[in-house]
Amino acid sequence: MNKTLSQWLQAGHSPQELIGKQVLYTRKYYEIIDVLQDDHALVLSSEDHEQVQDDSYGRAHRLVPETALIHFCDEHGVLAHVCHDITLIATKN
Repeated sequence: MNKTLSQWLQAGHSPQELIGKQVLYTRKYYEIIDVLQDDHALVLSSEDHEQVQDDSYGRAHRLVPETALIHFCDEHGVLAHVCHDITLIATKN
């Protein structure tokens, strides 16, 4: 059964354990590629959706995976509402 990010974190798991996990967020599939502990944020990447990356002169240069930075809690450790909108995808081991 799939769990929301909120359920998973409330079960006592460390955010670092999320790296490499697949999630569903805003109807798109992402992989969690990093956890920024100081910012309380997850970095998501989607190979299915690409965006154009500009070069240093602002010209469209190449396609890169779409990324998203999601703040999962505030500085006091209170979970953000977005945690209810992120579903961890169960994988078979």
